[in-house]
Parts: sequence; structure tokens; C-alpha cells
Amino acid sequence: MTTRLILGPVLIAALVALFWVDHQSGHPFVFTGLAVIMAGFCSWEMARMVRARGLDVDMPALLLTGFALLGYISLSGRHSIAAGLVAVALGVATLIVLTGISNVWNKDVRPFLPEFIGTLGVFVYVFVPIAILVAIRHMPTYGESLVYALIAICKLGDTGAYFTGKFFGRIKLIPHVSPNKTVEGLGGGLAASVLAGFVCWLTLPLLDSFMTWDSFLLLSLGLGFVSAHGDLVASAIKRGADVKDSSHLLPEFGGMLDLIDNFMLAAPAVAVVLALK
Repeated sequence: MTTRLILGPVLIAALVALFWVDHQSGHPFVFTGLAVIMAGFCSWEMARMVRARGLDVDMPALLLTGFALLGYISLSGRHSIAAGLVAVALGVATLIVLTGISNVWNKDVRPFLPEFIGTLGVFVYVFVPIAILVAIRHMPTYGESLVYALIAICKLGDTGAYFTGKFFGRIKLIPHVSPNKTVEGLGGGLAASVLAGFVCWLTLPLLDSFMTWDSFLLLSLGLGFVSAHGDLVASAIKRGADVKDSSHLLPEFGGMLDLIDNFMLAAPAVAVVLALK
């Protein structure tokens, strides 16, 4: 826990500094670059776990398509959630074509289906949510504020759940997936998410043009709930692969996927809200 308490603030300070540079630059190149790095590490970690379950991943096709998708969203000049979702759909279609062509010529076709399923699964789980984050960040008006609010709501909710569960947790939430998660921790996390959302609505520019404060609090509560399940989904994946952490990139925290697993469900949820708004 000591390492977590030391390394946590360092990571937060580094992230805030990167976001400040990203804001000052006038174009979210820094955010996109950070997204590329995160996607690369998460893809590698997910590929290891997928292979542990007998599937495989076509890493060249996966990374080529995924990085091209992130670059396209950043550079295309079409900065709306609709354009971002179209780009994601095109990315999935492109990966299907590339994976099919690269595998069908193999003399042994038995590995084709496991690799096809594994590659698409990693792309959908890793690249699609990260691409949505990049698309939101590039949206005009309130996009920058919304993506920062999303990050704050998810991560402060995660932090609130950790400390509430550690000091007050008694009732196990879902022990067959994550033995340390508690009902009290979930409640503390939801409260922290709502508080984070309220502070973001008050302080970040232009969020009031996105939603009224009461609607944004409801959104924050929903995102806190979805974010908590993002953590549980990642725990289920790791348990299925018989590993504790996605990797050993950071002491106490685990891998990159362990750091951002909240967003894997929360980012698509925000995309749905934006698409229906």
C-alpha cells in the first residue's frame, strides 16, 4: 500500500502535466500520443491473456489497424462523435479484411478461427474504447472538458471504492470474480463519482452547454456504476487467464490495462449518450 500511496500521486501529477501541455498546444496531439501508448501496452497485455485461453492474436494486423484508426480520428478534421463511431466501424471492417487475407493463405487453417476471434476481441475491447476517448477529446466546444470529466469520474470513483472498501468493507460484492470488492466499496465509489462529476461541472468550461447540473450528476452516477463494472470485467478476464495483474508494468498497480480498465465500458457508454443526445 505504501508504494501505491507514493506512486499514485506521481502518476496523477504526470497526467495533469501532460493534459496541461495538451491543452496549451492547441491540438490534442499529446492526448492522442498518450492514447497510442496506452493502446499498445493494453494490446500486448490482452494478447498474453487471450493466448493463455488457447486463442491467438494477429498482432501486426491488430496494431496496424488500431494505430491507423487513432491517427485517422486525430487528423481527419471530422471531429464529432458520429464521425468517430463511423471511423470505429471502418476500423473493425478493415481488421476483418486484413486478418482474413493474412490467415487464409496459411497451409494449416486450423489456427484461423482462434486467431480471428482473438484479434477481433482484443480490438473491440482495447482499441474501440480508446478510439472513442480520442474522438471525444477532439470534439469542438465541450469535448476536452467532457473527456477530462470522464477520466476524473472514473478514477476518483475507483479511488473512492478502494479506500471505502479497505476501511469499511464487510459485505463481499462478487467474490467469484474479485474477492476484495465489497458492497460498501461500490457505494463509496459511486458517491466519489457523483462528487467528482459535480466538481467537474462547476469548474470545467462549457460542460453546462452539454448538460444541466442535475442531468450531469445522474450521468456521473451512471458512469460510476458502469466504470465499476469495467473493473469487474477486467478482473473476470484476468481470472479466466489465471493471472492476478495484466502485467507487472507498475508496482502495486499492475499493468496498463489495470490502470485504465474503468474506461473500457465507460467510454462506449458516453458515446451512446452523445449519439442519442
